[in-house]
Amino acid sequence: MSATPHCWGRAATRSARLNESRLPKPELPDLLRITRETGGVGVQIVHSGTVCAVVLDAARPRAAQRAREARAALDAMGLPRTIDHVWSGA
Repeated sequence: MSATPHCWGRAATRSARLNESRLPKPELPDLLRITRETGGVGVQIVHSGTVCAVVLDAARPRAAQRAREARAALDAMGLPRTIDHVWSGA
């Protein structure tokens, strides 16, 4: 049985928070805020600190709109975007 997006999101967020003691990321509070505001299920941060993502559940209502809102908020923070993927309808 595979993990639900919510379980995966919680695990990724916990990992990101635990890694703060090793490599603090000043953007983390804003990423967590964006995640909450857009109905995300978690934050993913590569432990090098060079890549981050807001994790959304594609099965939730208005998922594509939530993804656009998260993308716009991340852009407003000035984080460089290397790639993003928003499913059909976004």
